[in-house]
Formats: sequence, structure tokens, C-alpha cells
Amino acid sequence: MLFGNQKIQDKIVADAKHFAETSGRKLIYGAMCGSISKGIQMRDSDYDSRFLYIEQDFPDAVHVPKYTAETEIIRRYYTDGIQVPYEWIPCWEMTSFIQYLKEPYIEGKLSCGLYNTVGWTLQSPYAWDPYGLQNKLMPLVNSIFERQYAIGYYLEQIDRYWDGEMHEYIVKEYIYAVYAALQIRWVLERNSFPPVYFRTLAAVGEEGLQQEIERLFLKMLEPNHRQRTEEELKRRNLKEKSRSMPIEEIERFISQMRRKGMEECEKGLSVSLEKKEQVIREIYRLIKYAVLEEQQVDGVNDFDNAAIEQKDYAECWYELWNGREYGSRPLERTYVIRSNSRIDSRRMRLRLHNAGDRDVKIAGMCIGNKDVRRAVTLDGSTSFMLKAGQEVCSDVIDIWLYCCDFELRVEYEEQEGAGNYRNCVECIESWKYER
Repeated sequence: MLFGNQKIQDKIVADAKHFAETSGRKLIYGAMCGSISKGIQMRDSDYDSRFLYIEQDFPDAVHVPKYTAETEIIRRYYTDGIQVPYEWIPCWEMTSFIQYLKEPYIEGKLSCGLYNTVGWTLQSPYAWDPYGLQNKLMPLVNSIFERQYAIGYYLEQIDRYWDGEMHEYIVKEYIYAVYAALQIRWVLERNSFPPVYFRTLAAVGEEGLQQEIERLFLKMLEPNHRQRTEEELKRRNLKEKSRSMPIEEIERFISQMRRKGMEECEKGLSVSLEKKEQVIREIYRLIKYAVLEEQQVDGVNDFDNAAIEQKDYAECWYELWNGREYGSRPLERTYVIRSNSRIDSRRMRLRLHNAGDRDVKIAGMCIGNKDVRRAVTLDGSTSFMLKAGQEVCSDVIDIWLYCCDFELRVEYEEQEGAGNYRNCVECIESWKYER
């Protein structure tokens, strides 16, 4: 599962899927990253995520980031204006993402951070993983693990947040330095991608060090336990409210891991390119099987309890819709829907029926609320003719609504003899976007 309550988890997955499906791609994995994945988030931390997708020609076409522009393989999907705790969702192409295990380059530049990004993403404690890729891929990923790439990044982190001579540290930055040292220790002792979660890393160390780290956590979290002022909210500077004097045992540990890490990096790379290429081909094969070919099980994959809920939901809407309208003008009908439950990201369509004996011209239809509106079309057209007695369904509408009431507005073109049969919207059909 991802981080947070079910509503925000469903919302971010629906947004990421919308990006993939509307651009002809298939979403296969998502994970929380940043401070949340490490377990060192604060009350004003960002809700960071990373999603992976495959193209329609996967795995025949392999994108090599060393020779590919970043914009071709990493795409930012921006939300549609609804207030959510994330500004955009980064979506990464899967073949290029796995290529970082061989050569962590992008646009010709080496990046040890990109190498570690693979481990962070595939081992995040908060993941959307419908195909079980974490456990299926990590043994292969660790079989070509490069200590130098992993350690190189964390040495940069230590040098950024720690110098061994400071008289006072910002606690969160001090914790970043400790985290980097713990990662180096794991790599040196176990030769694999380390866990992402901070307390998991700390739990395998000496008891005295664990206790000092826990005290640091308490200092970092202390300002978050009180009410924040408006000024603090604007400045987002909570991390600067907690400071720490250097702690002797922690200082000794960071210094030791930095020295050992530098010694290890002098040895050079340890896994051949041929070995990496072989394993990466196997990783692609596993992904293809897990996502596209894995055997379905009778009674499991055809069981759809949600279908019952969707049917009930649509029937309830039919009762609410039938004959209800308000605020209508001669050439306009505005309907209100009062739902019996909250509406999340959904896919829906309207069924229209002209029960009269005259043709009627619909000049435009719009569904939504004050925050979100979607035009309703028929065969791609926003205006269309309904013949006498004709029944049609609109195109599918993707809509994100977080309220119990919303409106459908229908505008008609004036015609001689037009009467009450302008009330031609018969019902609404709806199903979850994930379907």
C-alpha cells in the first residue's frame, strides 16, 4: 500500500493511471519516496511518489538513458486543479529505469543518485505493487549490485550534511548524515541494496548507537507536536527549529563509515557489463511474464465483488436522477445529483432518450461542480441531434469529484414545437476508473 488514508492512496493511483492510459502506456508499479519512505517525515513534508510504466512495445524496445533525453523517459503528470498534497506525479519508463543498474547515466552524465533510485523505489515500504515486482525482481537486482555506486552517493550526502567540526547541527540534517552512514555500513556488511526505512537500518546496529539516534528523532519531532504559527507554515522551516550538539558516538560512527566508504570506492567496479546485461534481460523477461503473461486462476481473477457495488451505485443514481431538475430555463435543464456516498475518480457516461415525437438538438452538455467540469460529447462532438424516439449513450467521461452533489447542465437549440421532451437525459452509468 502507499502512504496515507485510503482516499489519498486511491486518488494518486487513479491520477497516475490516467496519465498512463491516456498516453497508451501501462502503469505497473508505484512507490513513495523522500522522507516519508525513510520514516523521517515531518508534518510539512512533501508527498513524493514515483511510478513506473511500460510502453506498448515492451520489452522489444529498450530505452537507454545514457543516450536518451530525460523528457523522453521521465514524464511529469500534473493534477487537474483539485487540491491534493502533491503538485505532480513523476512517471518513469521501466526499461530505462532498469538500465540505471548497468550504467547510471542520463544525458551523458554519471549519477550515483540515479543508481540508488532503483533500490529506493523497488524497496520502498509504501508501494503500489499489483504484480508483486518487489519480491520478484530484488534478488536479481542485488545479484549485480555495485558497491561503489551505492557508497559513492552516500559519501556525497555525508559531505553535504556533516564535516566533523560543527558545534551545532540542524537535527534533520544531522539525521541525513547518520542515515547515509547507516547505508554505507549495510552495503559493506551485506553487499546489497539497503532497506529504505531509517529505523530498520538503525535496528541492526549497536544498542548505544540506536539509543542516540532515537534521541535525535525525538528532537526532530519536538516542534511538530505543538501548534504551528502562520509564519512557520509560510516559511516551512520546522526543521530549523530543532538543533543538536554533536554526539560523540554518532560522530565516531559517521567518521568511521566515511573512511571505510572512501577506501571501498578506490577499488573500482566489481560486476562486468556482460553480467549486468544478462541479468537485465532476465529482469525484463520477468516483468513481461508478471505483467502480461502470468496464468490467471479461475474463481480468483474472475471474482468481481466491486461489480455488485457498482451496479448498486448506478441504480441508486438512476433513482436520484429520474425526473429531478432545478434552476431550469426554457432552453436549459440543470440537474442535481445527490449521491449516497462520496465520489472519487470515476469513469461515467450518460444515457439519453428522446421520448418525444420530434427531433431535438442538444447544443451542449457539461457535468461537474465549481472546481471541475467536463464537456459531454457524443462521437466526439459537443453538440448533436437526438431523433424522435432515439436512445444513445454519450462518450465516456473521466471525472474527479470530491463532493456529494454535482450538476449536469444541458443546453438545447430552439426548435419550433419543442416541449417537455427536452428532459431527455434518462440516467447515468458509472464505474470505478480502475476498471
